[in-house]
Amino acid sequence: LSNLPNKKIITFHDGWRYLARDYGLEVVATLESSEGNEPTPKRLAQLHKIVRDHQIKVLFTEPAVPQSLAESIAHNFNLRLVPLDPLGSKKENQTFIKLMLHNADEIEEALT
Repeated sequence: LSNLPNKKIITFHDGWRYLARDYGLEVVATLESSEGNEPTPKRLAQLHKIVRDHQIKVLFTEPAVPQSLAESIAHNFNLRLVPLDPLGSKKENQTFIKLMLHNADEIEEALT
């Protein structure tokens, strides 16, 4: 991930900050201010400004989050929606290392 042109990302919730910190990415915003709470109109306006100011093109989401909200935000902010998998829910017998490498590949492809 070191060669990415823009390392600023937006995630659905705060769960990816550890990965961002460890791999040189910067989470500039999250949609959920706290678990289960949808963003307020004021928060949406702030997010729109962040997307514009940081030239964000992708919203990283997860299988377990409300897809209708993620899809609506992505559509309204002209973002591509890219799912990351924190639990390995899509593949059997997947190790944690393989799962994180898969997520890193998804991030790299989305931001390249």
